[in-house]
Amino acid sequence: MTAGRVLIVDDRPPSRAYIALALQGRGLETSEAADGRAGFEAFEREAPGAIVSDLRMPRADGFDLLERIRRRSDVPVFLVTAYPEWDVALLAMRRGATYFYRWPRDFDRLVEDVVASLRAPAAVEHPALAPLAAARDSGRQEIAAERRAMLESALRATHGNVSQAAELLGLSRRTLYHWLERYSVSREDS
Repeated sequence: MTAGRVLIVDDRPPSRAYIALALQGRGLETSEAADGRAGFEAFEREAPGAIVSDLRMPRADGFDLLERIRRRSDVPVFLVTAYPEWDVALLAMRRGATYFYRWPRDFDRLVEDVVASLRAPAAVEHPALAPLAAARDSGRQEIAAERRAMLESALRATHGNVSQAAELLGLSRRTLYHWLERYSVSREDS
């Protein structure tokens, strides 16, 4: 593995160049690929220490790349998207992404986390990874808070009618009930 090398996978050349420039400015080597397929080929060839990948790309997206990498390695994979969808963020984390970032809003945090992941020892329990774990937990809490607010707002708008709230959110009633339970939202509170 090339510990100080970061593979950047994105179908937009300006985005790849911007990320590469920031990471190179922090003393890291970078390489680039234009989609998930090319990214996996580069991963196998270069064995980078970390990967930054866009989520939506032609041929093979960030999830395809993540899945293929996770079959072989636990290298940090940071997923980025300009289309923040909370379900997608949660799915990315469940599938093994190190973290999920909104582009360009979370750019500085992305750079800091990538640098930290390459400078910290590999042991998961190591104290040097505590800030990264705290950032990940903070992001999960932020997602949960935004999801709770969305559910409460939909229930208020529909006067607690679950069927109408589900329709308003574009969800099935079953999914809405699941989310109400998961995020501890009471129909009476809304």
